Amino acid sequence: METKIYRYTFSKWRTVIGLLIFGGATFFMAKDALTNDRGLTINNIIELSANGATIFYWVVALICFLVVLMFLLIAVFSSNNRVITLTEQAIIAPKSGISKKILTIPYIDITELKTQQVGSNRLLTITHSEENLIIPQSMLPNKAAFKEMYELLRERTNQPTAI
Repeated sequence: METKIYRYTFSKWRTVIGLLIFGGATFFMAKDALTNDRGLTINNIIELSANGATIFYWVVALICFLVVLMFLLIAVFSSNNRVITLTEQAIIAPKSGISKKILTIPYIDITELKTQQVGSNRLLTITHSEENLIIPQSMLPNKAAFKEMYELLRERTNQPTAI
């Protein structure tokens, strides 16, 4: 058995797109809050006065700004040298996409491998004696790397389920 190493990081283009979308939303909602002089009706159900609408715009702007901060933190703290390593005896991987904690899970401790489709992303859940390790396909270089890693894990853990 050979050691396999997979790059494990957030997609740069998704981070940039998220920054642009939520940065723009922050700007426009704050602009609306600063210049608002009218009420707001939402789906003909909720009616807000001019003051209520201004508060609503500020709250939405704040939420969008917090999402921008989240994207910036991800961009800063997720380094490019993060990897998942499949050795002869264990998988070595970060606990999560932003965690600095590295888990070493011997194949013998893995009780289940399960894939799950969530929207356009596929997740690999590795169940072992202590907890679950979830690896999103979007953090690996491509779909082929995800499938290859899954197949190698399946072989090394003698799991019967196919992708």
